[in-house]
Amino acid sequence: MILAVSLASVIAASMVGIQLVNAFMSGAPAYVVANTGSAVAQNGNMVKLSVTANAPIQRFASDPYYQSQAVVGFGWANLDTGKAFVTTIHPAIGRDSNQNPSAWHAHTASLTPIGTVPDDGFCLKSIDSTPEAGIQIQGSTMNVNARASDVPFNPQTVTNLAVVGFTVVSHPGCGPVANTPFNDLAVQVNTP
Repeated sequence: MILAVSLASVIAASMVGIQLVNAFMSGAPAYVVANTGSAVAQNGNMVKLSVTANAPIQRFASDPYYQSQAVVGFGWANLDTGKAFVTTIHPAIGRDSNQNPSAWHAHTASLTPIGTVPDDGFCLKSIDSTPEAGIQIQGSTMNVNARASDVPFNPQTVTNLAVVGFTVVSHPGCGPVANTPFNDLAVQVNTP
């Protein structure tokens, strides 16, 4: 099974001309709420993505919140194109990664605006790849080293990058998720 997620936007950012209004999930644990983040080209071959959460990030899927959600993650998304690099954990839906099937692992994904008021937000359009990445968690910070060719945007030129914590939820306004057996999945940004 392949499933992962991407992210959305911060407060009223726009992607492909659609304003986001209610794409936020309040009440998420502080360890899955992004506080700051970045994506930096290290050289022509590598990109370092980082995110700092509001509390120490739980490393393993034994946490009750992780077990109660389809997918939880952190994402770096180019809001102009809908392309995202994400790290996810999803014990409830099963394994889909050879690198780290039961814990944090990477995916790339495409998002599309839901476009229905009041549910403006993002649908998960497709899971595009499952790249290998070096994921390190130290306290509240996750650092990810990935090949530049695996990151679906150029950190040196992207002008509308969102770094968020997110949860994937069911949404009837979304359709099939390409490259997966799933339908009707939306991305909600986690907020405290």
